[in-house]
Amino acid sequence: QVTTTIDSNLQTAANSALTRSILEYEQRHGYRGPVKKLSNKTKFLDELRDIPTVSNLIPAVVTEILDQSANMLLKDGTNVTLNWAGMSWVKAGAHSAAEILNVGQVIYAYKQNNNQWSLAQVPLIEGALVAVNSKNGAIVSLVGGFDYERSSFNRAVQAARQPGSSFKPFVYAAALENGFTAATILNDAPVMQDDLTTDEWRPQNHTKEFNGPTRLRVGLAKSMNLVSIRLLQALGINKTIEFISNCGIPAASLPHGLSLALGTNHLSPLELSAGFSIFANGGQKIQPYFIAKIVDYQNNEIYKAKPMVACDNCATPAPRVMSPQTSYIITSMLQDVIQYGTGKKAQQLGRTDLAGKTGTTNDQFDGWFAGYNRDLTVTAWIGFDEPKSIKEYAGGTALPMWMYFMEQALKGKPNSVQPQPPGLVTVKIDPASGMLARPGQADSVYEIFTEETAPTTV
Repeated sequence: QVTTTIDSNLQTAANSALTRSILEYEQRHGYRGPVKKLSNKTKFLDELRDIPTVSNLIPAVVTEILDQSANMLLKDGTNVTLNWAGMSWVKAGAHSAAEILNVGQVIYAYKQNNNQWSLAQVPLIEGALVAVNSKNGAIVSLVGGFDYERSSFNRAVQAARQPGSSFKPFVYAAALENGFTAATILNDAPVMQDDLTTDEWRPQNHTKEFNGPTRLRVGLAKSMNLVSIRLLQALGINKTIEFISNCGIPAASLPHGLSLALGTNHLSPLELSAGFSIFANGGQKIQPYFIAKIVDYQNNEIYKAKPMVACDNCATPAPRVMSPQTSYIITSMLQDVIQYGTGKKAQQLGRTDLAGKTGTTNDQFDGWFAGYNRDLTVTAWIGFDEPKSIKEYAGGTALPMWMYFMEQALKGKPNSVQPQPPGLVTVKIDPASGMLARPGQADSVYEIFTEETAPTTV
């Protein structure tokens, strides 16, 4: 008997979050029409038996069209009604069911949480979600795609995709470990140079705008590409790669060019969750694991996981790869992603312990959100198996999936935040210079520094 680390309630929440977000994406991108049209009513059930159920999507045939509803025969022989709310998404401006459906059409439908039925279609897009215990690496939920029967490829573990901007926190953490601060000023201005992968590389911010001198905290919260590139340039590629590889991401997968700052390497959602757990647990590298225990037919234990744990005074401490001070400051910066940056939609969850980062890759091929509180690190991904543009940013695709999961996973649980480690100070600074604020300065802001890097002059 094999006992896994999966939490059944969290697994249900993960399945639901992925299914919901993918079906919502499909609705936003248009109805592709019925599966087929049947003419012989006597053979409706025979025809439906040959059409597979896909995840929670059930084949049905339209048997009657009413004013703003339609009756359907499901694959199992049940007759149900499809109301206007479940079909009106198909055609903007439609006023009657006859403008959307015809008798004899084979469609897919699913039962919503309110027990009403909705018209659907088998999605072309895919997704993945994985949640990891930040302290010991136990994988508590994992969904590798929309429907296992349709595709057994586990995108949460086996897919290697560009993480885009969700990778930026590793570059920023490397900088903090090497004397930079959250108040360091870098110029958000055009960069052009020969890169290893292209003849002429002209990266831009997704807004197509330039913001001039910018504090690192703001650059990360608003995902400014040019600030991240200049940071990598100032820090040095070799030093950055060394730090990131110590976090468990293989150096061989990291490009030796400035595009590294934009997440042009390839990794899986599980690998990104493992990396982000270092920020969540205070700076220690845990190893994700799935098998908790194995017993034989006589109930003798033949295997028990002995994970390394994020702790300082325990039997199996995980290796420290980042100072607790850097972990704390990065978490503070990633909380600002949710407070006023690209992940601000997550404020709808009404919590103060969440931190994370969106990631939209070049040409919008992939959407990511990796986020956490102290206890749980979760990564959501959405994209096509054969890469092509999803035509949306991660804030509208992967982030909602992450939110649907976190809403259920953290329901009824108190906020869980890192305790502030020793050696940090909070200082009022001038937001334009990153130095000490002038006495009485109206637009001053608070910033967190290590004692060694805190500014001492105006």
